[in-house]
Amino acid sequence: MAVSDTATPDSATGAGTKFEAITALMPFVVIGLIALLVISVASLLVVRKMEDRRLRSARDSWDAVFVALKDKETGRERVEALEKAWDDVRGTEAHPYVMLLLAQIHFEDALRPERPPSERSASLDRATKVFELAHKEFRSHVIFGALAAEGLGLAQEQAGATEAAQTTFKQAVTEYEQHFLFPKLCYQLGRTYWYQARALEAKNEDASTAREEAKRWISKALQSSSDSQFDRQSWRSQAKYLQSLLDSPGIALPDGKAPPRRAAAPAPANP
Repeated sequence: MAVSDTATPDSATGAGTKFEAITALMPFVVIGLIALLVISVASLLVVRKMEDRRLRSARDSWDAVFVALKDKETGRERVEALEKAWDDVRGTEAHPYVMLLLAQIHFEDALRPERPPSERSASLDRATKVFELAHKEFRSHVIFGALAAEGLGLAQEQAGATEAAQTTFKQAVTEYEQHFLFPKLCYQLGRTYWYQARALEAKNEDASTAREEAKRWISKALQSSSDSQFDRQSWRSQAKYLQSLLDSPGIALPDGKAPPRRAAAPAPANP
C-alpha cells in the first residue's frame, strides 16, 4: 500500500501548537522592541544633553578667560588676572591654556635684562613650577601636552639644568612624534646638545658625542618640516645655521678653514 502524502491529524495538531506558542510570544517580542527603542532614544537624549553641557562649559570657560584678560596690558596685570581665573576654569578646556599662558609670562619676565637678578630668578622659578604642573596634569593632551613639555625644557635650560632639559626634550620627541610641534622639539633637543658641545670644547674636553647628537636632532628637525610651513625668522633659520656649523667641511675646504688671501700684485712701475 502506498504511503499517503497528506498530514496526519497528530502532525497537524503539533503544527498548530507551535503556531499558538509563537503567537503567544509575539506580545513579549513587541514589548521588548519597544523597550529597546525607548532605551536607545533615552540614551541619545542623555548623550546629547551631556554634549550640550560640555560645550556650554567650554564656552563659558573661554568667555571667562577673555573677560579676565580684557584691557590688561602690562605683564603684572595679566599675571594677576590669570591667577584669579585659574580656579574659575579648573577642570575645563581653558584650564591648560591659562596655566601655560601664565607660565609663559613668568618665563618672559625672567628674560628681561632690565629687571634685577633676584626678580628674574623668582620669575624663572615660578615659570618652571607652573610648566611642571601643566606637564604633569596635561601630558596626554592632544595640543597642550607638547607645548607644556617645550616650556618646561626651556625653563630648565634657562636655569642651567641642561641635562634635565635634555631629558624633557628626549621624552617629548618620543611622546609627541605626531604633534605639529615635533620638528621644533627636535630642534630644541639638538640645540641643547650644541651648547653642551661648545661648553665641553671650551674646557678642552671631548665633545664628539654631543656634536653628533646635535647634528642628528637638528637634521631630523629640518627633515620633518619645510620652509613653506614657517616664516624666515622662525626657528628653522637658526637650525640651518647650526647645521652649517655641525656639517663636515666640504671638498673646497677640507680642513674647514678658508685659504689665505693672496697677496696683492705689485703695482707696475712707471716708465
